[in-house]
Amino acid sequence: MITCVRIAVFVASFHFALEHVGAGGTPWATPDQEALDELQDADILKAVVTSMQEWQKRHTSHRRKRGDSSVCYPEVGCFQDSGPFGYLDMLPSPPEEVSTRFFLYSGRARANSPAMDVPFSNLTAVWPWASKAFNLSAPTKVIVHGFGGSCNNVWVYEMRSALMTVEECNVICVDWEAGALIPNYVRAAANTRLVGKQLSMLLRGLNAHLGLPFHNVHVIGFSLGAHVAGFAGAELRNLSRITGLDPAAPLFESQDPRARLDSTDAMFVDVIHSNGENLILGGLGSWQPMGDVDFYPNGGRMQKGCTNLFLGAVTDILWSASDVEGRSLCNHRRAYKFFTDSVSPRCHFPSFPCESYDKFLEGNCFPCNGDRRCGNMGYYADRSNGRGTLYLITRDEEPFCAHQYHVRVESSPSPVPVTSYGKIQLTLIGNLDINETFTLTQKDDDELKVGSPLARIAVPHPVLQEPKSVQITYTAYSGWISSGLASWSVDKVTLTDSFGKRFENPPLTLTKEFDSLRGE
Repeated sequence: MITCVRIAVFVASFHFALEHVGAGGTPWATPDQEALDELQDADILKAVVTSMQEWQKRHTSHRRKRGDSSVCYPEVGCFQDSGPFGYLDMLPSPPEEVSTRFFLYSGRARANSPAMDVPFSNLTAVWPWASKAFNLSAPTKVIVHGFGGSCNNVWVYEMRSALMTVEECNVICVDWEAGALIPNYVRAAANTRLVGKQLSMLLRGLNAHLGLPFHNVHVIGFSLGAHVAGFAGAELRNLSRITGLDPAAPLFESQDPRARLDSTDAMFVDVIHSNGENLILGGLGSWQPMGDVDFYPNGGRMQKGCTNLFLGAVTDILWSASDVEGRSLCNHRRAYKFFTDSVSPRCHFPSFPCESYDKFLEGNCFPCNGDRRCGNMGYYADRSNGRGTLYLITRDEEPFCAHQYHVRVESSPSPVPVTSYGKIQLTLIGNLDINETFTLTQKDDDELKVGSPLARIAVPHPVLQEPKSVQITYTAYSGWISSGLASWSVDKVTLTDSFGKRFENPPLTLTKEFDSLRGE
């Protein structure tokens, strides 16, 4: 016997005045071009895991404290592996091996190729060129890649293009590809100190020779690049801002603040945590707060739209790169995608202080009004009052930014306990009847109790614009052990946006109709 249940629908129409939201997203590269950055993802993850296993083995096999050592290089100075760096057991490589280069772009001469490509060994060549090409009254943005990366990565191009489109600015990309090569992650981690020192020397030289103001310099670092930014900031002590995009966790998390990115490295440090999971589960980013404000989109461990962390990570570790699609770093890479999207003034990521992510999902910390110090994740983070740990939800595909709505559905009261089993969905309907559906229950046979509200935060596509109506759908569950009731009553639907604008449908009880169609 087959039982078919016709789902019942409640529709409420309303007017909800909201700011128009553009499409957002990043139009600079196609998905196929962006995928080029991910070709080595499996190799990168396996390299980190293998390097960390070897490093851990060395540490556990040496019970005696070895003697402290140091190394000195012309111009950049000396590095020691004692004090806060004693745990690493490795010193930075010689500058000629790291081969740091600075790609300089000027808002006065926009082009896809850098206006100047300067090796660190020829740093003095920058001063005469920059005196003519750099606009000292404009902001200077510095981009630093991570392990296995380079300034030729597509994401660097996208970020640079977005920055130079939204405002006139100077852009510098720090290319330390030779010092961040696969497979030696530990060596790359040690090299972050050297590259950070080199970056500080470039910025200090621009300040001394051209008068480049540090209060106008913003350094943006991804993964290991976030710690490069931190070391540069610690050298200069008065950088305006550092943005850490999922700072690398292995060999940095829980270490002395002097050995990693820290909130004291700039006047304002903001961090996006997108992959703060255990390494064995594919996590490369830090869970530990490291900034004045730390954003945890979608909880900060797994990102919506990315493959399951555990399955992706273990597959990449057990099989060769040619046997997998190599997309296990999707969660890690989301940090720079979020930031690049946020550069558009139409792309907002409102973020909320809350006791925990679970409490946030329940709507306990919604919306941003009154004394609640909310933030705006990404490029405009420094223009909001939010500090500390902030949570938000993003979309699972571009555009990742959109309005967040807290949805609350309350069932009709009853003098006696009533329980049903089934699924409840909500459809937001906007202009031109564009709509998007969200499931409020966790599974198809969720237990529904009279008097127990359902709540969820929904993030519809920006193209939906202003929601004009909502549609509530109840699907009764039909199983061998438990089945849902023929009808379910909804008393009230409340929709609240990030800024506290609220709609509540008229207080009336709506009973769902039910048809049962039986056949053999």
